[in-house]
Amino acid sequence: MKRFPWWVVVTFGLSSIALPQEKAADTKPADKQEEKKKDPKVDDYEKAVKELTRIDGPFVLYQRKKDILLELPEERIGKLFLFQATLNSGAGSGAQAGDPLGIFAVEALRWEKKDDFVWIVRPNFQYRWMQDDPLAVASKRSFPEAILGGYRIEQTNPEKKLLLVNVTALFQGDLFQLSELVNLGVGGNYSLDRDKSGVDRIKSFGDNTIVRMFMHYQLQRGPGGPMPTMPLFLLAEPFLEDRRSAPLYVSYNLWYRKDSDYRPRFADQRVGYFTQDYYNVERFLDQDRKQRLIMRYDLRKKNPTEAVSEPVKPIVWYLDTSIPDKYKDAVRDGILMWNKAFEPLGYRNAVVVKEADPKDPDWDHADARHNVFRWTMSPNSGYAVALFRTDPYTGEVLNAGVTFDAGILAGGYWEHEYMVDPASDWKRFATKQATGHQRVQDVLFSRRHDDEKWQQSAGALGWKMHRCDYGRRLAADFALTCEAVTAIGKPAMTRDELARQLITNIVSHEVGHCLGLRHNFVSSTNLTTAQLANADIVAREGTTASVMDYVPSNTVGVLHGHRTLYSQTIGKYDIWAIRYGYEDIRANSPQGERPRLNEIARLSGEPGHAFMTDEDADLYNPFVMRFDNARNSLDYFQADIDVYKRVRRTVAKSWPKSGQNYSRKTQILVAMMMRTLMSGAYASMYVGGIDSTRQHKGDVNQRPTLAPVSADGQRRAVELITGELLTMGLGDLSEETLLNLSRDYNDESSYDWIAPLRSPISSLQSMLVASLLQADTLHRIAENQFKLKGGQSAYTMTEHYHRVVGNVFKEVSLHQNTSDLRRDLQQFTVQFLIAQARSSDLPSDASLMSRHWLRRIFEMAVDGKKSRSQLNQTTRIHFDDMADTIQRFLNRQVIDR
Repeated sequence: MKRFPWWVVVTFGLSSIALPQEKAADTKPADKQEEKKKDPKVDDYEKAVKELTRIDGPFVLYQRKKDILLELPEERIGKLFLFQATLNSGAGSGAQAGDPLGIFAVEALRWEKKDDFVWIVRPNFQYRWMQDDPLAVASKRSFPEAILGGYRIEQTNPEKKLLLVNVTALFQGDLFQLSELVNLGVGGNYSLDRDKSGVDRIKSFGDNTIVRMFMHYQLQRGPGGPMPTMPLFLLAEPFLEDRRSAPLYVSYNLWYRKDSDYRPRFADQRVGYFTQDYYNVERFLDQDRKQRLIMRYDLRKKNPTEAVSEPVKPIVWYLDTSIPDKYKDAVRDGILMWNKAFEPLGYRNAVVVKEADPKDPDWDHADARHNVFRWTMSPNSGYAVALFRTDPYTGEVLNAGVTFDAGILAGGYWEHEYMVDPASDWKRFATKQATGHQRVQDVLFSRRHDDEKWQQSAGALGWKMHRCDYGRRLAADFALTCEAVTAIGKPAMTRDELARQLITNIVSHEVGHCLGLRHNFVSSTNLTTAQLANADIVAREGTTASVMDYVPSNTVGVLHGHRTLYSQTIGKYDIWAIRYGYEDIRANSPQGERPRLNEIARLSGEPGHAFMTDEDADLYNPFVMRFDNARNSLDYFQADIDVYKRVRRTVAKSWPKSGQNYSRKTQILVAMMMRTLMSGAYASMYVGGIDSTRQHKGDVNQRPTLAPVSADGQRRAVELITGELLTMGLGDLSEETLLNLSRDYNDESSYDWIAPLRSPISSLQSMLVASLLQADTLHRIAENQFKLKGGQSAYTMTEHYHRVVGNVFKEVSLHQNTSDLRRDLQQFTVQFLIAQARSSDLPSDASLMSRHWLRRIFEMAVDGKKSRSQLNQTTRIHFDDMADTIQRFLNRQVIDR
C-alpha cells in the first residue's frame, strides 16, 4: 500500500478526516432521462428564506429576528472549517477586549449530518497516524473525536443540495464556554440573558465571515443575594457600572480550511519556539512519541532566486484606533524592529505596519484577517499579552494580536501593597522551610501573582492560554525608574520619553511571541556591567541578547546618566532564532530540513545564543532568572542597591514640597527598601546553584550541561546578603522622616495604616536566611560537593553554615548589644536550626551543622553573661532566652536518645 508523506497526512491522514468520494456521472442520454417532478421541499425552502436578510460569503447566513440560519451545501459536509472567537469588548480583569475564547486558539471543525440535525465535530488532531500504519485501527478505536453540538435542519433543497440549519446556538458562546469565562473573569454567577442578546452585525470579506454578537449576562440571585459559582471569583476585578449587568461584544470568525503547500518545521530544544504538539503513532516504540512543530508565519520570497526580495505575503500589523496618537510611533518602532532579523535572510519589508482607518465602518480589531495591536484599559493594573492564532495541524500562525494595557504607564507601587501587607505571613512560611521543599523564591518571585491563580482556574476549565507577565512587572519597574531618574537628576529625560522606550521594548517582546518565540531568560547574561555602562554598546546591542527576556531598566545606565534605559533593538539571540524558524531551506519535506536545522541549532554555544525558558527560570540556575541583568548578576544587584540607597537619601531629604502630602514619599521609601531586600532573594540563587544549558554533544563551544556555580560566586552571594542586607536597618532615615510615613487619605486603605517597617523588614530578612538554609538549597550544596572530584574547589556545607549562621550571630560571639531587627533575625534562626536538627529529611551534613551551631550559639550566649555590664537589659534577656531555648532542645535530644 502506498505511504503518503507525513506532512500530507497532517492535513488529510487523520482517521476523522475522510476525503469526499466523487459520485459517478449519470451517463443516461438527456432525451432518455425521466423528467422529475419539482420536489415540494424546494418551494418550502425558498419560502423560508424569501423574506430574510441574506449575507453572502463562504458561509451564507440568513437573519430571522434573533435566529441565525446557515445555508449549508451538502458538498461542504465533512470539510474542515476554522472557527475562532474573540472578545470585542471587555468587562473585567479576566475578560478584556481582545482575549481569545476556547480551548484552542483556532478551532478546526467539520459538519456531519445526522438525521434531522447537523453535528459539529472536532477531529482528534492531538493523536495522528498514517492510514496504513499497523496501529491505525487500534488508534481509531482508542482516540475518539469530539461532538460539540447539534443544530436542527429546518429546510432542505434537494435540487441545489442545500440544508437550512439553525445555528443560533453556535454564536451564543456555549462552544467556547463563554459563560464560564464571564463568571471567572468578572466574578459572580452570571447567565446569558437571551432576551437582550442577539446579532450586532454579520459581514463577509472574501474567504472570511464575521459574526459579531451582543451578549448580555445578568447576575443570578438567590435568597441570600448573589451566589458565586467558584471561590476564585473574588480574584476578578469587574469594570461594571452595576454588577447585575455584564454586557459583552464577541466577534466570531469562520473560514474554510484550504489545502496549502506550507511546510511545517520541526522544533529543536536548543531554540525557543512555541510548538504545535501531537502524539505520533508512527513513533510508538520511541521514548519520545511527541512530534513538535514550531509556530511561525508562512513567509516566502516573492522572487526566490534573488538575494533580496519582498515576501509573497508580508507580516502586516495594523495599529488599532484605540492607540493614543502620541504613542503610535513607539508601537510602530517596536514592531518594525523585527525586520532586522529578516533582512539577513534576504527579506525586504518582511514586517509592515499600517494604521486602521477610524472612519472605516467595517474595521473590527477582532477580525481574523488582520494582525492587530490594540490598547485597552484597566483601572488598577497594567499588562501586555500576545494572542497568536495557529493552524492546529501545522502550527502556521494565521493571525495574531497584542493587547497593551494603559495601566503599564500609570505605574503604581504594587510592591508596597503586595510586599508590606502580607509580610506577617512570611515569617511563618519561612520557618516551615527548615525542612520543607517549597522554595522561598517561589513566594518572593513572580509565581506569586494572582494572575497565575487565574491561569490555574482557566486551565481547570480547559482553556490553554499563554500568559506573559513582562508588561505587568515592567509597570512597577517603570514607576521606580522614573523616580530614580528624578531623584538622581540624570539622565535628563521626561516621563514621556522614558514611556516611549518602555512601550517600544514591550511591543518588541510581545510581537516576538507572535512570530513564534518563547521567553529566553538566560539572554540577560550577554553583557557585563562595564558594557552596560557603555552607551554605544547598549545602543547597538541592547541591554540583553534577546527582547524575549524579562529585563528591568538598565540601572547601570541610570548611574552613568544614559538615555537608553530599555532595549531599543532586538538582540543576537533573536536574529539567530528567527533564522532557525524562517530561513528558506531547500528540501522536499520537514524531515529533509533536519540537517540544515541542526547546523543552525548547534550554534547555541555562540555568545548570546543560549536559550532557557519558563520551565527553567527561578529554580536552581542563577543565570536563568526573571528580572536580573548582566553576565554576573551579583554586580547588577549591587548597582541596584547603590541606586536604591541614593534615591532613599534624596527622597528622605528633599520630599515632599511645601503644600504636598507625604504619600508619594512614603510609597517610594518603602518600595525602595523592599526592592533592596528583594535583591538578596535573587542573589541567594547562586548558593548551591547549577549552571545548566540545553547544548547537545558536538555543539559549538560545548560546555557541561549541569555544572555547579563556582565556589567564589557562591561566597560572594552570601557576602552580599549577610554583609549588606541582613544588617540593613533605618540608619539613613531621620526620625522626622520615620514619623511622617503617612498615606493619602483619599485612599480608603490609609485609615488603618500605621507605617509598619519592623515587621516587613524583619520578615524579609528572615526569608533571606531561609532561602540560604532551606532544604532545597542544602541538598544542592551536598550534591555539588559530592560530584566535584578535585578539578574545581567545592563550596562545602561546613563553610556555608559558618558564613551564614556565624554572621547572623556575630553580635552574640562578640558580646555586643543587638538591635531590634538583629534580635528578630537571631530568634528566627534559632527556631530554624532547631527544626533542622529534628529532621531526618536533610542531608546528613546539614543536620550535623545545625546541631553543631546550636551548641555554639548556646556557648556564646552563656559566655555573654560574663559581660552583662556591657550589655543593655533587652540584649541580656535576649541572650538568656536563646540559651534557655537551646538548652531545653538539647536536653530533650539527650532524653530521646
